[in-house]
Amino acid sequence: MQFIKILIIFLFFVSGNLKSFSQEDFNEVSDIKILFDKLYFAQTDSVKNIINMQILTYMKDYLQEKHNFIEDFEDVKNLYVLESDDNYISILTWAIQYSNSEYKYFGFLKYFDRNGIVDYVEKLNDNMTLSSEYSSNKVYPENWYGAVYYKIITKKYKKKRHYVLLGWDANDNFTNKRILDVLFLEDDETPIFGKNVIDFNNKFISRIVFEYNERSSMMLRFDKKQDMIIWDHLSPSKQELRGHYRYYGPDLSFDALKYEKGIWKFMSDIEIMKK
Repeated sequence: MQFIKILIIFLFFVSGNLKSFSQEDFNEVSDIKILFDKLYFAQTDSVKNIINMQILTYMKDYLQEKHNFIEDFEDVKNLYVLESDDNYISILTWAIQYSNSEYKYFGFLKYFDRNGIVDYVEKLNDNMTLSSEYSSNKVYPENWYGAVYYKIITKKYKKKRHYVLLGWDANDNFTNKRILDVLFLEDDETPIFGKNVIDFNNKFISRIVFEYNERSSMMLRFDKKQDMIIWDHLSPSKQELRGHYRYYGPDLSFDALKYEKGIWKFMSDIEIMKK
């Protein structure tokens, strides 16, 4: 009973400290950085959730008021901020690791309409499991699969834009995942993850999910000079383990997507250029 009382007092104290930031205080990005620092060093799940709720509230307010913010967050721990080359799309993502080793992902999508005038802010809600079964599904911000994005690639063909996102998901104690997804805006300005512009062996899909051993390291990057997305080909350590992704890792060969006239075409077993 004494322990429970102490815990309640501690949580009240933490919550009170966080609430001491007024709405007016959060006009400056430095205070949002303080919250991310607190989140980074938080020791318990309950404290992480309290801090993260504050971040979600004030980050949305900040993004709705601020148009140019990319440089503001360059040194924030564990926050990934991307902006498209055409300045139409910005995406911010971060992750929380809980005491049971599970991860949950959070983020915001900020984008302009087709005329570049009206801007919108959408919260990304981690509500589904990232799976290769969803290679052609449309995913909306309110039912997002959850990931940290580290690269955005802007493409425009015949007045149609799309954005390729490269991301990472810790998944579980046995495997990690990387994702290659396509973001675009529908005619009514609705943002959607998943557009069938990937020609994968004559089958058109909208995203690729890679799953591999948690202790392995997988490359997934964009080569701007060749206009290609290149990645490590993954194989099981033994053929009888095919389909069991905890035994998958790079096999020293490489695959790619080559961009040609609005379509990303799959290429297997390519030679990569040394930087």
